[in-house]
Amino acid sequence: MAPLKKFQILQSLKVKYGITISSVQKLNKLLEEMGILKHYGNGWATTKKGLPFSIYSSTQVFNGDLWHGTIVDAVAKHLKNK
Repeated sequence: MAPLKKFQILQSLKVKYGITISSVQKLNKLLEEMGILKHYGNGWATTKKGLPFSIYSSTQVFNGDLWHGTIVDAVAKHLKNK
């Protein structure tokens, strides 16, 4: 599976799980709640917990824009257990 951009994560959540998240900003907040992203100034940084989901898995990045498809399942699981 090709890496996903955040809008594709939103689409995949809707198709695969019937979960609608209305914006990338809300997805960012959810990923922050999950410990995958951390808000810094005007952007978002991948945390150590987020590295397995990022294609940049060897280093933490600022405003990383590509994610492995497994993030879709992780978000759905988090919402289900909320």
